[in-house]
Amino acid sequence: FRLHGGPLTEDGAPEHQLAYACRQGRMFNPLLAVAVQLTDVGPQAGGFCVVRGSHKSNFVAPPRMLDLQAHQEHVHQPQTQAGDVILFSESTLHGMRARARPPVWRAAASRSC
Repeated sequence: FRLHGGPLTEDGAPEHQLAYACRQGRMFNPLLAVAVQLTDVGPQAGGFCVVRGSHKSNFVAPPRMLDLQAHQEHVHQPQTQAGDVILFSESTLHGMRARARPPVWRAAASRSC
């Protein structure tokens, strides 16, 4: 497992293709992603996770955070029901946690520029 996305590369350079910006009251998200939950996902069941607010970060995430070895309190896994839709910017640090227990969860993902 490794979180990915974010407005910066791992060496701290701006990731212009993913960069979120807000200018003159307008938000710009060059790459949006959507995850449609096909099954219910309860607490600690695994599945989609995100670092809230990371799309606005000006600092590189610690490598141990990206590998979920530290700072896990900042990684949020939403509880969802079948049919829920998660819309997020690719400039947000995100990933998929391994399934923690049965039953199997399923989601469909899509991206748009």
